[in-house]
Amino acid sequence: MNLARFFLAGALALAFLAPLQAGQWCVGAVCTNGLVIEDGAGNKFGSANPLAVQDSTVANAIAAAALTPPIQMKAQSVVVTDLASQAITTTGNGSTLALDGGNSLASVVNVTAASGTNPTLDLTLQESQDAGATWNDIYQLQRITATGAVTVPNMLLTGTRRWKWTVGGTSPSFTLSIVTTRGTASAPLIRQFFDRTVDPNTLGSASPAWSIGGCRNNQLFVFNGAVTTTAAVWQIQYSPDKANYTNAGSTVNPGNNSTAQSSTTTSWPYARIGVATAGSGDTLNYVSFYCTN
Repeated sequence: MNLARFFLAGALALAFLAPLQAGQWCVGAVCTNGLVIEDGAGNKFGSANPLAVQDSTVANAIAAAALTPPIQMKAQSVVVTDLASQAITTTGNGSTLALDGGNSLASVVNVTAASGTNPTLDLTLQESQDAGATWNDIYQLQRITATGAVTVPNMLLTGTRRWKWTVGGTSPSFTLSIVTTRGTASAPLIRQFFDRTVDPNTLGSASPAWSIGGCRNNQLFVFNGAVTTTAAVWQIQYSPDKANYTNAGSTVNPGNNSTAQSSTTTSWPYARIGVATAGSGDTLNYVSFYCTN
């Protein structure tokens, strides 16, 4: 009986081959009456008499194995239902989703029904590194107002996760499901956030502080509405502790019904978008922050 195929690299230690009885050698539960080593290309080396195996035979096996490409381990993935189809009518969050062995995530949010007067749904993916004791927002989807499918791109996620949602409008109702693919392949760190609460006409007004640890390539977007007098000036602000902030990057000054964007390359634990110069009669649609590692 031949031994199972061996891929050898470096020095081959015959200590792994232990004689059980005269003429018989084993590796684990696989035994042979003769030692035959087979490389990844199908070449066999060895002897019918294990005691007669020479160093040159082993050396030949090592040399041949070194030319064989290493075994490629395929990335594994599993598809799970994060949220079974249900109607959402009030602000809340889903259940804590247990770790499932993956380190990446890609999701599809499928909205099959939307009703009410001016209904809105803001959906956020949260991550916890302490089994659900504390949560950080890590990815917010564009505001949902109608039926359709919305995707979350493949990205790094190593902690426990859950989804939270905020609904708006009069008598809003959204029927939706969330299906997630968890994988073991490498994935980029991605963060995305939106805010509609900051006041463009108040100096020092700012968005909430977002957790962006690990990000380096950062982008600020300001989507302005109507401006009757003066448009506000905006800037990214970074912080090590959510208490002390440093302005960074170029300021942006979008005009009437326009969009402005600014980028920075730096690493901080937290970021927010603030008003550097107050506007007058400025109507904001929303600000957005997007970053990757």
